[in-house]
Amino acid sequence: MAKQSYMYQIGERVITYNAQSGTISSIVHDEDGGSFLLVKLDHMTGEYAYDFSEVTRLAKVRSNHRTKAEPVLSRC
Repeated sequence: MAKQSYMYQIGERVITYNAQSGTISSIVHDEDGGSFLLVKLDHMTGEYAYDFSEVTRLAKVRSNHRTKAEPVLSRC
């Protein structure tokens, strides 16, 4: 498994491991050297703490989706 880059920025749009989209409101560094993200979810009040491995950039997720093509009309 490739190592994930943990370079996130405040204001960046993310989606959580449980499919909730939101915006990073803060990056917190604790005394033990650990770090986590505070995310303001779109459909819930308050901020929620997530580990870096529990979120994915929303733009990265959207780029992996396929778009539906227009139907091709056959010419008879």
